[in-house]
Amino acid sequence: AKKKAVESEAEGNEELIFSLNILVLGKAGVGKSATINSILGNQIASIDAFGLSTTSVREISGTVNGVKITFIDTPGLKSAAMDQSTNAKMLSSVKKVMKKCPPDIVLYVDRLDTQTRDLNNLPLLRTITASLGTSIWKNAIVTLTHAASAPPDGPSGTPLSYDVFVAQCSHIVQQSIGQAVGDLRLMNPSLMNPVSLVE
Repeated sequence: AKKKAVESEAEGNEELIFSLNILVLGKAGVGKSATINSILGNQIASIDAFGLSTTSVREISGTVNGVKITFIDTPGLKSAAMDQSTNAKMLSSVKKVMKKCPPDIVLYVDRLDTQTRDLNNLPLLRTITASLGTSIWKNAIVTLTHAASAPPDGPSGTPLSYDVFVAQCSHIVQQSIGQAVGDLRLMNPSLMNPVSLVE
């Protein structure tokens, strides 16, 4: 791409257009729309601290450092097993949008400060995998919001170090994704999804 850009610039051609499509998935209230606004540098996606801000699948576009980015913003998913048919219907709408706007990257958004060891997101992750296919996780970035949250106390009663806290939370999400896909080899550090912290 760099060589192509240099050649094009030397020839005096029009500017090259670089673009990126990003699918944003996650539970309700985890900060999906706020993350989109943060990346775009202004409030394009509506957000509501006390309710659902996204009620249907929508495309939001902007330009960041010369790259046109199109986000596929999705309504919040629910983690309870009894809500998975509702999630599947919404993910069917996502799949239709993905056909005309295939994502280059998937942001799976969750909150750093609400991770637990009970794998309560497993029904949700299984529904995402069944609806969108296992390949959805190949280009996924686990995005943990509320990253400035203070770590909880560890087993000894003293607060965990921030790095240990992030590593534990990241491991929980990665383990859940591996179980949802049915391939625990994804727990191999070289195969794990990258983790991004967002505040």
